[in-house]
Amino acid sequence: MSTATSCCGWRASWAIHCCIPTPRAWSAWEALAEQVGETALFAQLKTRAFLVESITDISKAGKLVRLPPSDLAFIQFSSGSTSEPKGVMLTHGNLIAHIQGATAIGRFNEHDISLSWMPLTHDMGLIGLYLMQFSNRVHVNLMPTELFVRRPLLWLQIAAKKRVTITCSPNFGYRHFLKVLGDRRLENTDLSSIRSIYNGAEPISASLCNEFMNTLAYTGLKRNAMYPVYGLAEGCLGVTFPPQREEFHWIRLNRHRLSVGAKIELNPVDARDALEVVGVGHVVPNTELLMADGSRTGLPDEPSGTS
Repeated sequence: MSTATSCCGWRASWAIHCCIPTPRAWSAWEALAEQVGETALFAQLKTRAFLVESITDISKAGKLVRLPPSDLAFIQFSSGSTSEPKGVMLTHGNLIAHIQGATAIGRFNEHDISLSWMPLTHDMGLIGLYLMQFSNRVHVNLMPTELFVRRPLLWLQIAAKKRVTITCSPNFGYRHFLKVLGDRRLENTDLSSIRSIYNGAEPISASLCNEFMNTLAYTGLKRNAMYPVYGLAEGCLGVTFPPQREEFHWIRLNRHRLSVGAKIELNPVDARDALEVVGVGHVVPNTELLMADGSRTGLPDEPSGTS
């Protein structure tokens, strides 16, 4: 199931209720159930599910439910950064600890305004630009992903209009934006309000970061607003964040010295051997990061110049 099921409560390994984002997604799940021979399970799920668009009456106050931190909040699917693709069971305690840790670095507050086109079926969209911002009383703006795909320039035009301070995109989003923009300019677009424009979810391209920031420098977008991060579903979302207001940086490594067991080499003499790797900051509070070998034994720090 997608992370959209996070809107509702889960107990043990089964959902009390499950909300489905769209009829199209529901049909896809039904087809999958038939394909893998789980029609009986799907029938049970159907009795506990509803479509988000069926919620029409929002005038009634919600009911506050107090749950222990160990309760399962939702299952978030991983693309397989650490192993095979799988569902990651995230508890309320996991999410609260992560939101608190990320907030300590990101400094989100009620004066911020966020904008995201990332889908709520993705951890960056659901946790990073919704739950995390909502919990900090940030004014949240959500842009349909399909609209960004069709008209990517609207993303930053809306950001300028709303005086957005926080937004995000993975690498392919920045590339898509620049491709559609071409040689044009975003007229009457002031992006000076943006303090953090997150870049994560895949290997980050230093050349693309530079191209994006250089192309939009005339809009007032500050160079230190580019905010490269690292994370994975197994860690809720973010694992490392750079310090605020620090200009992004990168190092050059020998691309032939990156295999398992090899010691990395900085700044190779032959430019053809160089691979630029963007820095993604330090481990966020409430998170532990261990560099380990195949037996999960922690590795020692390497001397300066090799790590």
